[in-house]
Amino acid sequence: MDTLPADMRPANPIPDPASQWDRNLAAYREVDARVSLFERDHLKGKNADTATEDRFSDLVTKEAEAFELVLRTPSPDLAAFTEKLRICVDDEMAGIPGAERLAAQLLEDLRRLTAQGRA
Repeated sequence: MDTLPADMRPANPIPDPASQWDRNLAAYREVDARVSLFERDHLKGKNADTATEDRFSDLVTKEAEAFELVLRTPSPDLAAFTEKLRICVDDEMAGIPGAERLAAQLLEDLRRLTAQGRA
């Protein structure tokens, strides 16, 4: 597309789904890691003060927003979809009675079918 004259190029080119996915996934992983570190450093076995709880709440909100963005981002391939489902099962559904077991079965089915080359 760069070979077109500037006046013939689209004003808003369509974003590359893979790069959009990569950016959103990286942002989620970063904030997820920050939440884990904050929990380990400030909350595990400690009585947190209000300011610490507020900081943690802000981080968890950012994590939820990043998670939603990952879910809304189209998966560019089966590997990306598998990762999206893994995040749902391993990171976000943990602790919801019954949901984790059902989602884990979906993930296992997807892994098995992907390994067998059945897209």
